[in-house]
Amino acid sequence: MPTGHLGHIGLVVEIMMRAQPKSILDVGIGYGKYGMLAREYLDYAHFKGRAITIDGIEGFGEYVQEGQRFYYDKIFIGDARSIIPSLGQYDMILLLDVLEHFSEEDGLQILSVCQSKAKHVVVATPKDMGIQGAVYGNEFERHQFQWTRKILSRFSPITFFRNPVTLFAILGDGGLQFKRQINYRNFKVRLRANLPIVYFLYKKIKKVIAS
Repeated sequence: MPTGHLGHIGLVVEIMMRAQPKSILDVGIGYGKYGMLAREYLDYAHFKGRAITIDGIEGFGEYVQEGQRFYYDKIFIGDARSIIPSLGQYDMILLLDVLEHFSEEDGLQILSVCQSKAKHVVVATPKDMGIQGAVYGNEFERHQFQWTRKILSRFSPITFFRNPVTLFAILGDGGLQFKRQINYRNFKVRLRANLPIVYFLYKKIKKVIAS
């Protein structure tokens, strides 16, 4: 289907905001939500002039409507396996709910090419992809291969993020830093919600140390 799992949307947005890429390639844009979210959170004054480049690839041209064309600078229609090698460099490439639609061999090749073309490659693929055929007559919608952490670990550097339903990782040097920042933020949120007195003391001690 031209959509992906909702459980990692917030994590993708937070990673984009921390990385602050000036150029993004979204592989398999579907509804185009990540192009829209990138415009909103990285380029919110785009109505006055665009500050970042957001390109996309979509294998099934019927998915692409006026909404996607508004948020993306360029949309390449066709097979990502042949399009990605022909493109230039990007700060970030998004492979979100895409890999499961390729064989292991093709997926590994796509990951290798993406890693050579971007500082950060953000990957999200279902831990249990299930069975899916050619939805809406789109052969690219077929689920072909179940990806695992072990297989993705062939790439380095790679950082995995905890998610109950999605195998989520970043290829690139900044992944571990983003993970630590996000974990620290989450720790403070949980501490404030569950132990407000401890959180207050923690803030006071931190302020004293900083001074």
